[in-house]
Amino acid sequence: MTETAIGIKDLAFGYKPSKPVVTIQEFSVAKNTHTFLHGPSGAGKSTLLSLIAGILTPQSGTIEIFGETLSQMKAAQRDRFRGDHMGYIFQQFNLLPYLSVEENIFLPLTMSPAKKNRSSSPASEIDQLLDALNIGDLKHQSVGSLSIGQQQRVAAARSFMGQPKLIIADEPTSSLDFDNRKAFIECLFEAAKSAGATILFVSHDHSLSSLFDASVSLSEINRQP
Repeated sequence: MTETAIGIKDLAFGYKPSKPVVTIQEFSVAKNTHTFLHGPSGAGKSTLLSLIAGILTPQSGTIEIFGETLSQMKAAQRDRFRGDHMGYIFQQFNLLPYLSVEENIFLPLTMSPAKKNRSSSPASEIDQLLDALNIGDLKHQSVGSLSIGQQQRVAAARSFMGQPKLIIADEPTSSLDFDNRKAFIECLFEAAKSAGATILFVSHDHSLSSLFDASVSLSEINRQP
């Protein structure tokens, strides 16, 4: 029997309850798979990711992550659950410009004791991620001095620290050309394999879908009333 990493049922969310942005009857992502979720800008992709991560809470319906129902958790519990079990590559990266590349990547371990305990050698883990993403020579540089593409790869490395079981990626390759996008995704897959992680990758670029185990159109699952 296939285990489920993400399970959504009867979900409804709107920034104004009378105007839903996301209404999904059912959607699931199998554990240890790489799923590509696509849709045009403004379709609600980032909103759905924030719901899955527990940053937002739905007006109705349920979201389960590895069998845990996020809507039954208090805000602090959702934050802890996200910190312990998820890695998030934000569309705007959310890197701290006054820290070095190494310090930014190390941050998840300072926020989650569970991730820190899973990382037997943080320095080695950081070096391996940097080498896999071809940014090993940038380790001690300030992220403020990096190109957009380099910052994307730092954000990806940070998301894998502490072996999270779910990686959520929000348009992480938008500033890369096709060859670099493909190489970036292959690095993500390799890191996910090592960590035994599930990937939910969101993009408007449908040309990348063939690289993934499954491809889902948000417009097909997001049924607006």
